[in-house]
Amino acid sequence: MVTVAIADKDDSVRSALSLAVDQLGYENGGEARDLSALLALLENRQQDVLLLDWTLCCASGNHCLLQVKKKYPHLFIIITCTRPESRSRVCPDGADAVIYKTDPPEVVLAVLRRISGQVTVGRLPHHDR
Repeated sequence: MVTVAIADKDDSVRSALSLAVDQLGYENGGEARDLSALLALLENRQQDVLLLDWTLCCASGNHCLLQVKKKYPHLFIIITCTRPESRSRVCPDGADAVIYKTDPPEVVLAVLRRISGQVTVGRLPHHDR
């Protein structure tokens, strides 16, 4: 079963994402509202996918994203953000996908399905992609 962790400052966003995870029948791997809670969550439990708020720890999510990718390279990361212009900055920095907090539920579910399908195949080492 695919395990999905959720990291977002906003309780209502975490709740909505948790509902999407449950609706797909994936395991909710836990929730975090800040970077320290996220790192503790990742340290204590194997996760497959992370839904990560782009502004979890600062105005630009590069710090969080790069820190998590360095320590957990196997983790598939879906960035959640509010501004469409974030997409061009996020994906080159190592995110596997981007969803907007204003996306309809069917878009969020489709992205989760696509990324979760990759979990079952496994992540290739960087030089083999």
